[in-house]
Amino acid sequence: MGDWRCTVHRIDEPTDCVARLSLVLADDLTPTEVQDRARMLARQFFGHDVDVGEVEPENWSTRRPPST
Repeated sequence: MGDWRCTVHRIDEPTDCVARLSLVLADDLTPTEVQDRARMLARQFFGHDVDVGEVEPENWSTRRPPST
């Protein structure tokens, strides 16, 4: 399984982060397929006026600041 992350934003406001998605998907997916899957999930949960930023492999050993 591959761990991925991306941000969700409104289509007309790409700098306004609505949410962050962490995904665990099959290893054999390409980054384009992962982005398509993330986009589908984001629109299912946040509406059709959202898009996702570039997907990146999730590195669980990297500490991130807490969400605000």
